[in-house]
Amino acid sequence: MGDRTVEQLLVKSTAGMWNDKTELSTLTGRNIGNMYTASLYGALVSLLSQKSAADLSGRRLLLYSYGSGLAASMYSIVCRDAADAAVTLTSLCENLSEVPKRLESRTASATDDYRGVMDLREKTHHAAPFKPTGDVTSLWPGTYYLSSIDDMHRRQYSVHNQEQASSQMASVATSLSKSNGHS
Repeated sequence: MGDRTVEQLLVKSTAGMWNDKTELSTLTGRNIGNMYTASLYGALVSLLSQKSAADLSGRRLLLYSYGSGLAASMYSIVCRDAADAAVTLTSLCENLSEVPKRLESRTASATDDYRGVMDLREKTHHAAPFKPTGDVTSLWPGTYYLSSIDDMHRRQYSVHNQEQASSQMASVATSLSKSNGHS
């Protein structure tokens, strides 16, 4: 048997285990691509966004990350929903539960549109003063974006739909406070 045949047999024989233990953690990677250092934490967010605290409580999670060189790290986390914690497992899972919805609601851009954006970025790289002209209406509330660069290359940022983002953050803070036993 060749290496490829052995690999195919191993993948087929372990598919159930992969689905049970790993598949949910691949959501962000499948939708966003390689985030390099953030990939490990993206995988953790993927899992927490699709499971409830009750599903995870008492479970041990193995996190493993490797670089392109000789470095790798592995550690485990035991999920506990401690009522006295600053952030509870329940509030974390609830607040991350919209991640799949956000990923699904993205809109695809045409290749020519992407090329246009990249051409503009190339032409304006290190430009100062500079004021971007792109449309920000499709950004999520609370997203920071570059609004200008002055003649000394100082950057100015704005927050898209800050009022709605502030309202959402207040709601999250209230939810966290209640889940931590505070009224």
